[in-house]
Parts: sequence; C-alpha cells; structure tokens
Amino acid sequence: MTAFRPLNPRGAFVPSSPLGTPERAFAPMSPARAATFTAGFNVRAAAAFPAPVAREAAPKVERAPAVEIAPRVEAAPAPVATAQPEKPLAVHAAMQEAEATIAAFAERERVRAEEHAQILADLELQKAKTKANNERLGQLAGELVRMREAMVAEVREHVGAMLLLGARRLAGESLRGEPGLLEALVRHTVDGLGGGAVVVRVNPADAERLTGVLGDDVRVVGDTSIHAGCIAQGEHGTIEATVDVAAGSLLAEVQAWKRTA
Repeated sequence: MTAFRPLNPRGAFVPSSPLGTPERAFAPMSPARAATFTAGFNVRAAAAFPAPVAREAAPKVERAPAVEIAPRVEAAPAPVATAQPEKPLAVHAAMQEAEATIAAFAERERVRAEEHAQILADLELQKAKTKANNERLGQLAGELVRMREAMVAEVREHVGAMLLLGARRLAGESLRGEPGLLEALVRHTVDGLGGGAVVVRVNPADAERLTGVLGDDVRVVGDTSIHAGCIAQGEHGTIEATVDVAAGSLLAEVQAWKRTA
C-alpha cells in the first residue's frame, strides 16, 4: 500500500515508498482538483473511521449510606506438625528392637556359658575329690589288709605258742601225774624196737619208778634233758617219745596252720 505524506505547499499529496523514500512527485494539481481529491480522501477516511456515537446517560442510582465494617481479624493458623516419614521411623524401631534382641540373646548366652563353665569346674573338682577319696580308701584298705594279716600272724603265733606250751605242760603233767601212763608209753616204745637189749632214758625223777619194772633186757637211765616221756635206743634204731618231740610235731602242724590260714 502506498503511503501519502502531508500536502506540499501547493496542496497536493506526495506519495512515498513503503520505506519512506520519496517517489517521483506527481504533477502539480489545480486547486479544484486538490479540493476534490481531499474531499474523496476524507470520505474514505470517515467510512474507515466512523465518529463515536453519543450514549444516553445512565440513570443515577442512589447508594445506601456506607456502613463501617470492622476489619475481620483472622486467627493465625495453628502450627501444623510436620509428619516425619513413617518408613525411617519403622526401620529405626526395628533396628533398635533387633539390637535389643541380639543383646539379650548375647547376655543369655554369656550367663549360660558361665553356668556351664561353673558346672564343669564343679564336676572336675568333684572328680578330683572322688579320685582322692578312692585313692585314700585304697590306701586304707591296703593298710587294713596288712594290719589284719599282721594281727592274724601275731594271733596265730601266740595261739601256736600257747598250744605248744599247753600241750607240753599237759603231756608232762599227765605223764607225771599218772605213773601207769608213762610206763605204758615206755613199753610201747620198747616194743617198737623189735626186742633185744634196749636202753631207755627218762627224766631222773621217773627213772627210779621204772627200774626193774620193764624186764632184764631193758636198762633205764636218767637224763635231765628229757622233760617228760622217753627215748629208747636198741639194736634196730632209736625211738623218741618225749613231750618235746610231740611238741615239735605239733609245732610243725601249727606252722602249717599259720601259713594256710
């Protein structure tokens, strides 16, 4: 669209380019032509830009008197507690509970281990005491056995000595108290030699009683070493029938009894 610049001094418009550069000026217009051109332009401008239409005045509305309204004072909002995330709290609580459970379990295990160690220590101590008691009992049993054996040996020794002494006394007193018993013992001993000349030795206290009683082939001789009984010597050997010999036989029996008992 070609823009028009203001009228030149002669009353004609000078067109210009869109860039505002003056074009070649038209030929000068006459006053009548310029007035016609201006009137047409004004008509076209009026059609493009109509004049404002007058509006009717709006009826006046009376307003009610203003009422003063007290300003509304709103209370400050109550502070809202900021909610913490539930998941971290739950995890923390679970961790605390787990730690407490582990600590309680460790404490129970520690107490249990101490009790177990104490029980083992008590058992070891009891075993040591039992072993010591058994050893002591074994020693006492051995000592009792040895004491018993010693007492038995001593008792047997005394019993054997008393038996021998009693036997010798009994035999001697019997032979001395009973003259016929000694005479019968001498005759039995002489007969054991098978006859012939025989020498009989007896206690001197018994020689007088036996002289001339046993026959012409028997000679009675007193011997102080003979306590009781007699010793007969003949052609075929010697027979000892004294109390000491009998006591010796009894002593052998007593010794055998002491060894086997």
